[in-house]
Amino acid sequence: MFLFEYVFSCFNSALDLNLFSNLKDFKTSSQIAKMMDLHEDNTKYFLNALYSMDFITKNDDKYKNTNATSKYLIEDSPYYMGNLIKIFSKLNDFSNVDIQNLVKNGPDENFQSGDDVSFEEFYNELKDSETGIRQVEIIDIVKNLEEYPKIKNILDLGCGAGLLGLAVVASREDITATLFDMPPMASLIEECISENNLEDRAEIKLGDYTTDDIGSNYDLIFAINTLSLAKSDMESIIKKIHDSLNDGGVFIAISDEVESDFSKPKEIIVSWLPYVLNGMNYYLIKDHVRNIALDVGFEEIKVEERFLSSGPMRINIFKK
Repeated sequence: MFLFEYVFSCFNSALDLNLFSNLKDFKTSSQIAKMMDLHEDNTKYFLNALYSMDFITKNDDKYKNTNATSKYLIEDSPYYMGNLIKIFSKLNDFSNVDIQNLVKNGPDENFQSGDDVSFEEFYNELKDSETGIRQVEIIDIVKNLEEYPKIKNILDLGCGAGLLGLAVVASREDITATLFDMPPMASLIEECISENNLEDRAEIKLGDYTTDDIGSNYDLIFAINTLSLAKSDMESIIKKIHDSLNDGGVFIAISDEVESDFSKPKEIIVSWLPYVLNGMNYYLIKDHVRNIALDVGFEEIKVEERFLSSGPMRINIFKK
């Protein structure tokens, strides 16, 4: 096993143990072991390993989070991204993918895009991945729009658990939302709406947005990390989005776009590689969304490349 695999394994183990949430203040290894019911000697070895990798700090025999782990890896932090890291680790675990065989012989007819995680477990983890820092990021993007004070009705297209759309709804008392995703997501979206006490300001619309009606009279539509899965019909989808917006409405597309020669960014190229080698080309070329949006009549507000918690992203913002 290469060194980086050991580092990643240690890091994920610390997340699974929720160790960082117990290191807000300096504590000895014995205190941590007793508090968390851990093996005392191995706790000390493990804390020293985390310290050697700069995940935590050390003062004599006491340990504490770094500023970064305090901000991003403590569960009660608004910037928490531990759940996101854990789900991405599972989704991108391709240890059983035979890259050499795929390069030599082409796609594996038996390849499955998911791992052994059950449907229910996967979507519970998806729910967790839409909390913390991802909500902070989308609220920041929306609130910085010049049009934000006028936004009343939003559509979260391909919403997953719906928590990103609900975060925008909760940012102001007069915003309502339609949360759109495939039918199997219904119970999870309903659960998220109920847990946030937003039943009177959020509704669910189910279907396939590439073929089904997505509604109308929206002031804001955002599609986050979903358009690469529907790129073969991109023009009709973006035209549908344009037609569903009110005049002056805003469309935000956040996508993991890549260079046209499939060389960068490395994080996106590598994460999609097993799918691409198996005949599922999810690479979304840079400016593909932008060019189509301009062709169907959108006015460009802003195009920005930013490293979000989900990786290097292209943030395309348009106005009808």
